[in-house]
Amino acid sequence: MKSERRHELETNQLADWLARLPHLLYQYGSRILLALALVILVIVLIYNRSQSRKAEASAALDQLAAARQGIQRLGNYEPLAQSVPADKQADRFHDLVNLSRENLDGAVKQFDQPEQLAEALVAQGDLNWTIATYPQLPAGGAGAAAVPAADERTKAMDDARQAYQRVLDNYPQVTMASLSAHMGLAAIDENTANWDEAKKQYQAVADGAQYASIFQQQAKERLESLDELRKPVLLVQPPEPMVLAPTTAPTTVSVHQENSAATTEAPAADVGAADERSASPATPTTTPATQPSVD
Repeated sequence: MKSERRHELETNQLADWLARLPHLLYQYGSRILLALALVILVIVLIYNRSQSRKAEASAALDQLAAARQGIQRLGNYEPLAQSVPADKQADRFHDLVNLSRENLDGAVKQFDQPEQLAEALVAQGDLNWTIATYPQLPAGGAGAAAVPAADERTKAMDDARQAYQRVLDNYPQVTMASLSAHMGLAAIDENTANWDEAKKQYQAVADGAQYASIFQQQAKERLESLDELRKPVLLVQPPEPMVLAPTTAPTTVSVHQENSAATTEAPAADVGAADERSASPATPTTTPATQPSVD
């Protein structure tokens, strides 16, 4: 009985609300519609923003990949390929460098994740390292200097060091990026004969528990080879040490030296006998290979 009464009351309340609905819509319909429109607009804006961010992130990843491809082409010495004429090698080199830099700059502006920013910084370090260590190319135009120039190499080496160091300062938790940064800094230190700093970088990798064992082993091998690498490179065999002659004559002399001494220091009494022997028509002790003709 009570359940039937309750059901009857609920039915009456619903019927009463439905009866008043047209009046409520007439009174508050514009406000309700405005609220619904705002909610829908916010949802659409959030969705569009999300899709836009995804598109930007995808484009930034494409730019990073294109920059990596340009760095690889430089590392494979594409400007030095036989298909590139000698007078175009410098231009090809700069085209790849500029394209890689533009792609990296565009990627960095779009990235907001630590992993992505760290990878972009590593790529910047790799690009500048490639420039600093690239073989000398002939000048690209009339009167232009050969490339990369000395000041360009120096700046590129400094920029590479700064990029790698920024990874270690700001994103040490990104494992592969920090590994690349340590190895890059070690290569720069070896190139500049800064052996103690190179040892610190390799030691950081060898002791880093976050790095895979294969990379730790490589770092340990580099540490073992540093002692050999830091030795100066000798292009020729060093000369044998010079032995100075003694100030006193040796006690033993050769037979030739004895004969020479006997000849130069013959006593005066034997001079006459020697003259007599030379005056006699005896056969000479040595005979030339061809006797002169006598007229």
